[in-house]
Amino acid sequence: MLYPDMRPFIETGSHPSGYVVDRIEEIFSRAGLTPLWSGPVPRPRILKDLARPDLVACLPNARLTPDRKGVFQYTDPLFPAPHWTIIFRRDDPRPARHHSLASLLADETLIFGHQQSMPLGPTLDPLLQDGRPNVQIIRGSPASVLEMLQAKRIDYAVADANSLDALEEKTPIQRSALAVHDVEDLGEDEPGRILCSLSVPVEVISRLNQAIAAIRERDTAIEPRKS
Repeated sequence: MLYPDMRPFIETGSHPSGYVVDRIEEIFSRAGLTPLWSGPVPRPRILKDLARPDLVACLPNARLTPDRKGVFQYTDPLFPAPHWTIIFRRDDPRPARHHSLASLLADETLIFGHQQSMPLGPTLDPLLQDGRPNVQIIRGSPASVLEMLQAKRIDYAVADANSLDALEEKTPIQRSALAVHDVEDLGEDEPGRILCSLSVPVEVISRLNQAIAAIRERDTAIEPRKS
């Protein structure tokens, strides 16, 4: 299981930890398997390695984008789909004046902090590949991006609104100092899956999917009823 730096969702160390690790290990245990963790590895290198026909490996909690279909195998979703939104500092309301990320990117007075190798879709990805001076590529985790925002090294970023509580709980990020702004070209997206090389036996993917289904059924059964 090759993993990138994904603080606080995957914490690095002699053995990785965090709720993504906990979910992966529970899935593997239910499937009668044991994950062997290796990392942290830069995400671009992981994807390049997984495309090799001789490597039997997987990437935890990755999105299934159109360019990845047919290149990798993948499981059913691990978590609910993320809700992508613009994050900026409350003391700088300039990003909230824009109705889309495309409009924000056209404003060269604002610096966008973009996590390396994080796809934003076929419409927005080309806008990040033209060498824009107002786009800063950040090699790090989602926490690294928001830490740079809080330190005023960038003006805005894209983050999953559903993950902000975990980010605040596990990092020095002060959510009260940050604001959320939904825009028209961001929203719900592909949920995270286990992405594997084509060398991983199909039987393993099937066993993982059975375990994911069992965990989903359990979690649904224990959800409190809404009055």
